[in-house]
Amino acid sequence: MILAINPISLEGLMIVTYGVNMLSELGLYCWYGNMILFESSEIMISSYLSNWYERSRPVKKILFMLMERAKKPMRIKGGNYIALNYVTFVMIIKYSYSYFALLRSTMEED
Repeated sequence: MILAINPISLEGLMIVTYGVNMLSELGLYCWYGNMILFESSEIMISSYLSNWYERSRPVKKILFMLMERAKKPMRIKGGNYIALNYVTFVMIIKYSYSYFALLRSTMEED
């Protein structure tokens, strides 16, 4: 069982290294997902604050379509199910620790 492994042993070190690598990978996905969410929400504001009223009619139409599309920010989704951002990362860490604490408490009772 994973909870009965000595963390100083080679097997314990491998498990800790694996956990850190998985958290780093998930953290990177969530970091970039959050950056895309933030930057895509800035598109509408930036296009509106440009001097769009001084442009030609075709450019105004394109900017209008751009602003309408930018109302819904882009998101990176994991498995087309859950958005990857900071909130998701914290939620995964919280639930993982809760599950780990539950497993540990049930093993200590035996």
